[in-house]
Amino acid sequence: MNTKLQLVLLLHFLLRFIAPIIVLVGVLFAKKATRKTTHYGQDPKIQRYVLPDWLSWFNSPDEDGWPMYEPTVAKLYNKFGWRFTMWYNLGTRNVAQGLLWKYGKEVDEDFYILKKEYEKGGRDNTIGAVGLRFLKKKYKLRDKTWNLGLFKVVFGWEIAHDNYLSHTKTGYYAIPDISFRK
Repeated sequence: MNTKLQLVLLLHFLLRFIAPIIVLVGVLFAKKATRKTTHYGQDPKIQRYVLPDWLSWFNSPDEDGWPMYEPTVAKLYNKFGWRFTMWYNLGTRNVAQGLLWKYGKEVDEDFYILKKEYEKGGRDNTIGAVGLRFLKKKYKLRDKTWNLGLFKVVFGWEIAHDNYLSHTKTGYYAIPDISFRK
């Protein structure tokens, strides 16, 4: 993982602290989403909204506004309406996903299937592990770790679903990820 991508991940992490305020302002300027939702559990009568273009970093490319298939989010939507639910989702849960998707990479279906097989079989599943190593090499999805005394900062990748197929042909997308470990 290159230095530029590591800086983007650190920026993404820092945005978590100010995103609730930025998204609160953005919700006031939200516009109707024009693409048709494709997720399971969607109510076609629900009008979706997205933040304006000047806040495109904060929109979730894989879900306009909020994910209604998640019970907590659906409860918030039913109780408080779309503005609060959009603020909750984009300002506190899925912060600046658009920024990460800008630096993502398309992943083919075989990678996703092999990754799932490896996860189900655990570390002893050598076929999955070999496949995972091969695919990490193929896609250059190598993790990088910074050791900071007792803590580690791990720069890695997360496989996401491109449900609208706006970034991929297969529907699988690797987005950069950062985690802090002890």
